[in-house]
Amino acid sequence: MVDAPRAANDAPSGNRVDLGALCPGWHTERVGERLLARRLHAPSDYQVECGCLEEIAATSVGELVILCEAQTLLAERVLSAEAIARPRAR
Repeated sequence: MVDAPRAANDAPSGNRVDLGALCPGWHTERVGERLLARRLHAPSDYQVECGCLEEIAATSVGELVILCEAQTLLAERVLSAEAIARPRAR
């Protein structure tokens, strides 16, 4: 769950925005002025080596949603590549 953007006077607006439906697979929260998203399940070593992140920081909800979607898609594609790269047991 993430706080809504701060009001013009920099005071918290008091509203909470649940990004669970917008960022599935991620835990989201506000830390200071930043929005953070952390994966609910850690990526494999192979996924990390190929650029999958465990945590994303953003300055707006829209930015965070786009970055989470991009990282989720990347992790799915890299998982497929990992399955192909693994030697097959015979």
